[in-house]
Amino acid sequence: MRNLTIAGAGALLVVLLAGCGGSSEVTGGGGGTGGSGNLVVRSTPAGATIQVDGREVGRRTPATLDVSTGSGLGAEHVITLSLAGYNLWSRLITVTEGDTFTLEATLTPTSAGRGTIEATSVPTGARIYLDGVDTGRTTPATLANVPVSQHIIEYRLNGFHPFREEIAVEVNRIQRSSPTLTRVGHGRITGRVVDGGALSDAVAGLVGAEVSVRGTDISVRTTTYGIFTLPNVPAGVHTLNVATTAGTLQLVGTREGVTVLDGRTTANADIVAARSGAMGRIEGRVVDGRGRAVEGAMLFASQAAGQDFLPDSTIAPQQAESDADGNYAFTSVPEGFWVVTAAFPDLATVTHGMGPQIYVTAGRTVVVNFELPLTTTPRPSPPRSLDAVAFTMPATASRAPGGYAAIRDRLLAISRSGRWNARPTRATDKRVVQRTRTAPAGSLIEVDLSWLVPGDPDIIGYYIGRSTQGNTGFSLIEDLLNPHAGLWIDYDARLAPGQSYFYRVSAVNSRGLHSDPSGVAEARPLGQVQVLSPDGGSASATPTFSWEALPGAFLYGVQLFDQFPNGAVDPVWESEILMAAQTSVAYSGSAALQPGRTYYWVVLAGNSASINSINGWSISKLARFTVQ
Repeated sequence: MRNLTIAGAGALLVVLLAGCGGSSEVTGGGGGTGGSGNLVVRSTPAGATIQVDGREVGRRTPATLDVSTGSGLGAEHVITLSLAGYNLWSRLITVTEGDTFTLEATLTPTSAGRGTIEATSVPTGARIYLDGVDTGRTTPATLANVPVSQHIIEYRLNGFHPFREEIAVEVNRIQRSSPTLTRVGHGRITGRVVDGGALSDAVAGLVGAEVSVRGTDISVRTTTYGIFTLPNVPAGVHTLNVATTAGTLQLVGTREGVTVLDGRTTANADIVAARSGAMGRIEGRVVDGRGRAVEGAMLFASQAAGQDFLPDSTIAPQQAESDADGNYAFTSVPEGFWVVTAAFPDLATVTHGMGPQIYVTAGRTVVVNFELPLTTTPRPSPPRSLDAVAFTMPATASRAPGGYAAIRDRLLAISRSGRWNARPTRATDKRVVQRTRTAPAGSLIEVDLSWLVPGDPDIIGYYIGRSTQGNTGFSLIEDLLNPHAGLWIDYDARLAPGQSYFYRVSAVNSRGLHSDPSGVAEARPLGQVQVLSPDGGSASATPTFSWEALPGAFLYGVQLFDQFPNGAVDPVWESEILMAAQTSVAYSGSAALQPGRTYYWVVLAGNSASINSINGWSISKLARFTVQ
């Protein structure tokens, strides 16, 4: 059976995008190849003139407009509002055909003051536009006296795709914008390199690993938490290699079949690294219900934490494609338990590895065959019980990320159980997912989403939408082509403390049908909580822990560890829940702290007085002291 129009990865990508078009609205039903959608524009105060892509439409707020949706990956528009006595206000949007996008704007008086934008680019020399107007400047440049408001900054350079982004200018503050421009005919690849168990039982990001694009001279090193971005990769299908050392161990990894589209970013190209020589292979054949070879089927392979565990869906699965004879292969598979799924449009989606298990050993090949019968699966049900929790953590390139990830996992357990002394599920408990992904370098905030999968057959992925406006104005932020997903993490560097973010998720199946959206989940990040003392040096055996009050925090807690924390280390003492007025607490544990021993402590701040209602946590730096 051949895919008559497009190769497998592209076929399922088109299926996933059908009905959303890379759009700004995540909705249920329908879809299309082009047309128009509705844009509702409101402003405070009302009466603002509306421009779409620099052209006045002859309407004032509030108004409902028809705007083009384009086709394929959708059409982006710039909406600009102007009103006498107020500064220009601009936003980027994309509207889905047949759907309604609601835009709410609060205009800033001209008396509100001015700020500054520092604009740089790689390469330099790009022309800078602000709200569609040529500033006459090229990068690098400092744009002074910019009115306080929300603006669109755009960079144009011959031979490169234009780049534009929203930027909020604040009074007497400097805002920085520094994109890497993408050459025409090229795209970007982002992802994370993780240890597949060679260094510890807990999966963790590898810092300083070299990631390269096979057959090119393009390479980068991973930053904090193992994050990497490969800029200006030629459009096409590529293989990524990773190599790093840890002491005497040489760790390697490979990710095949990474598709790059012109001018687009290919996200979640995660790579699991393992000891050199500790790789095996998974191969097999895909046929339809009549035994005919299926060409272009997509295969997804995810590592599981252990026998009977669900795959870790915070790490994007490896992908392979069946050939004309239906054969496929994953050639660089780290040792361990694996779950493999095969999918093809209009055929049933089939998963192996949940019983009996698929276990890969070094130097061995495991054969996993698939039969995909025809399916008449209806439109899937929406994901259930969507949950969102924001975490603010210090950015660091030391061993600390593992500690913060472990503390974050404890807070997730607290939020979901409503118990202050809750602990994350241990690896000995079955059929749970280990959470390991953390924020990238330069970003202190992440929002962790989780949901219950609908249970419908043939699901191949999810649309994830985000809004700052409650139940309206959802922008599509991720087309998640991952049948194993039940978790996803938003680590957008633009996430800001004090801003509420609303999320919803829709499921999509191999027939291109997508569900109604899930319920809406809200997360509201806090700023960074700062410790005061003890912080380094020595302290008494009955120390008093103190910290700065954090705006927006309603409760605090302190945890104390007798060794550097990780997923296997519990606190030796933790305070009771402390209300926001209290910014210090004395050690009151039953066990005496040992002279000469080094201890670690952390402050946890929550954005609600009720643990059950917390959707934003702040984690202080891990401070240390030695008992006198």
